[in-house]
Amino acid sequence: MHEAAAVLGKAERLYAGDFLEEDRYEDWAVDLREEARATYVAVARVLAERSLEAGDHDSAVRCYLRILDTDSWDEDAHLRLVSALERAGRRGEARRRYRTYASRMGELDLPAAPFPRVGPQRTSGLKRTLSPPKSSSGRLPGHPTVSRRR
Repeated sequence: MHEAAAVLGKAERLYAGDFLEEDRYEDWAVDLREEARATYVAVARVLAERSLEAGDHDSAVRCYLRILDTDSWDEDAHLRLVSALERAGRRGEARRRYRTYASRMGELDLPAAPFPRVGPQRTSGLKRTLSPPKSSSGRLPGHPTVSRRR
């Protein structure tokens, strides 16, 4: 399994951009270029998913960014990038990338999916207080007690 990941990693690093870029407008090169691009994107997706499974969010982010360099309208890569950033605790960057995604979808006259929500690991080990602090009397500080009549 580790050997396969190493081979995929090497293949991903070898991709230097569109195949036969110098022949961009030659009809005979289009299919070869598209096949090479699709193979690269498939390899990068597998590496990103393996990175996420291993908890290596930064490597996953790098893979998704490379996919988006190849196809800036790849909805799946945009959303998975945002999720990986959230899981890594990089919330501001996740929001910026989500806005970029929404803009790209707008260019295609498509609605943007909701902001991806991630599970419990999104806090990156930080403990969050879910309820406001209470005074020793059990009331919220600065808030009067309101009685209810029935």
